[in-house]
Amino acid sequence: MLSSKIWTLLLLASILVCTSVEGLDCTSDQVKVYIKTSDPTIFDAPEQYLFRSLTAYSIRDYCLSTLSCTTAEENTAVPDVTILKITERVSFCLEVSTADTNLVRSAINGSLERFYGGLQLTSEVLQIVGVDPIIDEDPEPDFPIWLIPFIVIAALITLAALAMAYFSYKASKNQPEEEEKEALTDAEAGHHDHVYDNHEQRTEL
Repeated sequence: MLSSKIWTLLLLASILVCTSVEGLDCTSDQVKVYIKTSDPTIFDAPEQYLFRSLTAYSIRDYCLSTLSCTTAEENTAVPDVTILKITERVSFCLEVSTADTNLVRSAINGSLERFYGGLQLTSEVLQIVGVDPIIDEDPEPDFPIWLIPFIVIAALITLAALAMAYFSYKASKNQPEEEEKEALTDAEAGHHDHVYDNHEQRTEL
């Protein structure tokens, strides 16, 4: 009986945790934001104020570039931005009283790098529903890859040159030996001819 109560409590606790994070209920005029961390101190009161400031700035900057905003949207300030229903893990609803959610998402998307830099969060940690994250590019290697084909070609040319030099040296070294052998052969042949001539002369006598 006691074990069944414990399992029931664990089930309710797990449902509560899942509901508080994944099941965050934001209204249609709010933007859902997730900061995937188990340490709530990463997003404390100063960080929340910074997030609100960045949101207000992004809206004003977006309005300056598009020139299609209302006066209220152009004058969006920090008090107009509210963080609601914040959870421990951390997720919350973002509401801007002077702008609709489409404009808020577009504005944040245009200044997303400032959010990453200002909050010192990565695209894997900070996720804003409706805003595409900036994918970090792979760092360029210290050794440029495009040099590899040239290095391979240069190595092949060097090996070919070394092989030609080796065979040329070997051929030039073998040539005097062959000439010496030919000279010895000619000398021996001359000596045999001379002996044969002397033998013929003696025979005639």
